[in-house]
Amino acid sequence: MHPQTTQDTTARWVVGQEVVLREGRRRDDRAATIKRVGRQYVYIEMYGREVAFHADDGHQKTDANYAARIFTPASLAAHDRRAAASARVQILTQEWGWTNRIATETLEQIAALIEANREVTP
Repeated sequence: MHPQTTQDTTARWVVGQEVVLREGRRRDDRAATIKRVGRQYVYIEMYGREVAFHADDGHQKTDANYAARIFTPASLAAHDRRAAASARVQILTQEWGWTNRIATETLEQIAALIEANREVTP
């Protein structure tokens, strides 16, 4: 699995499964229920219509820049953990863009090392 991928690509979606829906730029997560599962897409009801999401990563099938995404509770926790670790390292190093190529555990170790060094060095 690519280091940036937090969604379990082997996850099996099932009709009736409760998922967490995160819409675009908004961070107000809400519950959703899977209505239909296909080979390539998973469908939930959103705003009164059926909306497709890619089964492999949970991203909404759309051309919009800030599309919605569905998560299982476990994949959402992993996604948020990675985002927090990446943000810590970017703030500590004042460098942007390279953290997407590093595994979450490595990002957390880098942040811990930088923070420990700042505590020792005046």
